[in-house]
Amino acid sequence: MTLYQVQNLWYYIGGSTAMVEGMLDVISDNHLRYTGCIDMSLSKLAKLQRKLMAQGEFLATNQFEFRPITRDWA
Repeated sequence: MTLYQVQNLWYYIGGSTAMVEGMLDVISDNHLRYTGCIDMSLSKLAKLQRKLMAQGEFLATNQFEFRPITRDWA
């Protein structure tokens, strides 16, 4: 698989360390090449990116909802 996007599981898996370890495991096992996330706040996204970059990887995508009419960030 080329890309897998992880839904924001922050509250269910105990923080970004578990998520980073899981992402790095599937990359190192050659199950996928890129990882992304869905619905993650900017502060958590930056923290996750720093942890991945420390291991030589990066977050490829971040999907979020944007409403241009109301300018609300979901």
